[in-house]
Amino acid sequence: MRSAQLHGRNTEEIGTIDAVAEGPAAIALSRGGSAKRYEHVDPNEDSCAFAIGDGGVLIAVADGHHGEFGARLAIEYVSQTLAPVVCSREAPASDGAGWADCLYGALREISRQILDYASARQVPPAPTTLALAVVRQHEGYWAWAGAGDSHAFRVREDEAEDVVMRSARKYFLGSREESWHRKATALGAEPLAATRSIVLATDGLSEAGIGVEDPAALVQRTVKAAQGIEPGRRTQWLAREIAEQANASHHRQRSGDNIAAAAIGP
Repeated sequence: MRSAQLHGRNTEEIGTIDAVAEGPAAIALSRGGSAKRYEHVDPNEDSCAFAIGDGGVLIAVADGHHGEFGARLAIEYVSQTLAPVVCSREAPASDGAGWADCLYGALREISRQILDYASARQVPPAPTTLALAVVRQHEGYWAWAGAGDSHAFRVREDEAEDVVMRSARKYFLGSREESWHRKATALGAEPLAATRSIVLATDGLSEAGIGVEDPAALVQRTVKAAQGIEPGRRTQWLAREIAEQANASHHRQRSGDNIAAAAIGP
């Protein structure tokens, strides 16, 4: 399996963007286009990753609050533990309910690990949002999971639909389990059909007064523009351009946030 991770602790200069791509997947990470104007612990509290296996491709973005370790732990778990299962040739589930069980189990474990990490070091937990997507191209379907206000856009020719934000509630991994439950998460699986690309982004793309006015429209336009880029550079350009557009919005509004982006296709 081939994979890559980017973590905020390594990307702390305002305006810079780190990006990695391989095959059909790409990730990009930036501290943001301007300084944060809200209370925070670490300069960059976002992380992201992709993984490519014989049976599928996984991408994920995470946004920590009051500490980078929540996002870092989430992405490390997704990359090291979940990805080998969901990207293997043998599918871990055969229907939507099975995928929901598989991905919800990962969310619960990530939340437990964040709490355990904080407890062992006697620091406050780092409440964390997460969006992840798994594409199984040879089987013609994809699955997703989301917690909080990070985004997962399914992009078709004429629209980009955020499948996480249409159903997720604003709770965080790294909170006591009695404060959230399965109905508060976004979980799903369905045929790829006319899907051109899957794009994930943290709320540095969308936060009011910081991000862009219409994130879905921006993502749809950017995917369309990416089709004019040479195939070997297309997906990396797409993920990086999402981060560039977020940073430009931060700079215009003189108010920043971290931004992590990930893409599969077009």
